[in-house]
Amino acid sequence: MQDPKKVSHTASQTWQLFKDVGLKAIPIIQLRESLLKDSKLTQNYLVLIVSSCLIASFGLLLNSAAVIIGAMIIAPLMMPLRGFSFATLEGDLKLLWRSSISIFSGTMLGIACSWIVIFWWKIPSLGVRI
Repeated sequence: MQDPKKVSHTASQTWQLFKDVGLKAIPIIQLRESLLKDSKLTQNYLVLIVSSCLIASFGLLLNSAAVIIGAMIIAPLMMPLRGFSFATLEGDLKLLWRSSISIFSGTMLGIACSWIVIFWWKIPSLGVRI
């Protein structure tokens, strides 16, 4: 059986550590909640991905740097990338999974939209009728 004074001293040290570190950890918890919300695959995220992809594709086809930069401004991929980075550092599997799905889905949707635009743009120049 342990000495009650030793247990009491350990408990008070643990409580003091919680008070010192725990109150500073609250912004981390708020950051995690914010990143969980930002990394979610939503309709707004998908619309922004499609919009930025279409704008960038047309900017490439028209050889316009300004249009491509405009597409980068509205691209929403930074939010899930921040969540992915934070989840990797913290070992948060829920946030890692959610941000990975958003990144993968957004990337695949962007590639598909670009392919459709290029296919649509190039077919008439080849003389192929759809």
